[in-house]
Amino acid sequence: KDWVGIESSRERLAEWCRQFISTNKLHLSRPTGGPPEPPPGRLIHMLRQAVAYQIESSSGTGSGSKAANGEEAKEEGIPAAGTATRTRTTIRDSHTSTMAKTTAKTTTSKANNAGIKGKQTRTSRLSLLSDYSCCRVAPHKRHRKYTGHTLDVKTLSFVGTSGQFLATGSSDMSIRIWDTESGECKSVLGGHVSKIWAISSDDSGAKLLSGSANGTVKIWNAKDGKCFDSHNFHRRAVYSVDLKRSGSHYASGGFDAKVRIVDVSSSKVVSELSRHTGLVSSVVFNKRGGLVVSGSRDCSICLWDSTSGSCIRSINKNLGEITSVDISQNELYILSSSKDNCVRLWDIRMGKCVKKYTGSQNTWKNFVKSCFGPEESVIVSGSEDGNVLLWDRHTADLLHKINAHHDIVYTVKWNPACELLASCAHDGSVRTWC
Repeated sequence: KDWVGIESSRERLAEWCRQFISTNKLHLSRPTGGPPEPPPGRLIHMLRQAVAYQIESSSGTGSGSKAANGEEAKEEGIPAAGTATRTRTTIRDSHTSTMAKTTAKTTTSKANNAGIKGKQTRTSRLSLLSDYSCCRVAPHKRHRKYTGHTLDVKTLSFVGTSGQFLATGSSDMSIRIWDTESGECKSVLGGHVSKIWAISSDDSGAKLLSGSANGTVKIWNAKDGKCFDSHNFHRRAVYSVDLKRSGSHYASGGFDAKVRIVDVSSSKVVSELSRHTGLVSSVVFNKRGGLVVSGSRDCSICLWDSTSGSCIRSINKNLGEITSVDISQNELYILSSSKDNCVRLWDIRMGKCVKKYTGSQNTWKNFVKSCFGPEESVIVSGSEDGNVLLWDRHTADLLHKINAHHDIVYTVKWNPACELLASCAHDGSVRTWC
């Protein structure tokens, strides 16, 4: 009954809305002296503060870092466990402080109707959807020295993935299993009648594999140190062995230029891979076990299908004899050492060398080896001058040159679980680094 037409009704509605909005503003208005309006870009600033907090929280010391006790450290003239840990923390805290300063300097942003655009920084590439994990400091502090072998130690391997035990093989024809916590030799495995060139373990640490100069491959029970099988499929020296993570098969390579894949349960050769024209110095499975990578004195690297035995790809672009090969966890890259003083990173898909690391000496003495280090962002190699070298994987910059041994460093191995780097040398010594 109050209807007065369309236009008049619209005017009355607009006036009613204005009164309503004005009333709510009065109720919601801040009292005098209340907090000010947030400045433009405040949200971006707070998000970057959260990122900086994530970085700082992740920079604590790792629980897997182990060191010698105070007395042993004093005898060796090296920092004890606490000192090494504090050093690592200081380095990380310095990195964290720098990141926090960078974050504070780059929080200037502009707000407009389209959104907020801030200055791009390193932290802007991080995500708050998951916890940030900082990159580990490259190991370079001596953790422990293991003595017991009477001749040169050519090979070593962590027993299982935990890193609690370390197995070493020597020219004194023995294998020793060490406790990395205490440094004690837990057992000595005897049975080989010639020098031991290679050692490998499965992920569980139940089986241990060894290859020797007379062509024998032995399979051991790592728990009790008993040999439960022995194979003589190679006519001459076996220079490299690698046990599948499950322990079901192993690959071996040696002087006869052949790679053999053996079923452990049946003790039968399931594939004999022939393409190399020189001795095979190194073999390795990928983590799923479907691919085998081999390196040879003929300066080539071959990638094999472990089931069919066919060669998928051959890389012949090295300038020296291959002394070791390793494969990345994502199975996209191969790391090789060769007798031209170089360590190279290869892209498997393109068969192309994408990075070269120089500084190690590897020209004539047996097989100097390299491996992927912490988080695979560090490359580690032995050297004929007794040093262990660590490079940044992406820049190829030398991070550390550790004066590790008094003679040729043959093998280096990194264990991510216990965060220890192990090395062995011609002087008969074995050491771990944190």
